[in-house]
Formats: sequence, C-alpha cells, structure tokens
Amino acid sequence: MSQEHDLDDIAEQQLAEQTALSQIPSIPDQALPTRQYLEKAVIDQLHDALKALARERPKNPIEFFSYYLLTQHCNKKQELQEQ
Repeated sequence: MSQEHDLDDIAEQQLAEQTALSQIPSIPDQALPTRQYLEKAVIDQLHDALKALARERPKNPIEFFSYYLLTQHCNKKQELQEQ
C-alpha cells in the first residue's frame, strides 16, 4: 500500500482490501449492456434451439423453434427448482 493512505499495519491493509472488495455491488441483469444481457439471458437457449432446428428440419421451422424454446425454458426452470 502507498504511504498516502497511512496503512502501516499489514493486518489493516488486508482489512481495507477485503472491505473494498466486498462492497462491490452486483449489477442486475436488466442493467447490463445489451450484448452482455443477451449473452447471459438468451444466447445459450437460442443456440440449442437452432441446433435442434438444423437437426430436425421441420416443415414449420418457426413453430418448431418457438415450441422448442418454450418447452426447454419450462424444463430448465423445473430442473433449477428441483435442485
């Protein structure tokens, strides 16, 4: 630590560092920048749905895609609640 903070004691330095790091607030998902929000909230699910769509190649791709997203989202919610 620098002399400007007058933290001569090592224990005091460590306590100051722990206090500074522990007070970092978490940012709610909705406040993240757009790209980070989308990566965190939907990209994995969209990627899985697109892989299933490419594998199945249904006659109604939009209907299949939306149904897949709805059902997989509900399944993941249930899995999280069971844990």
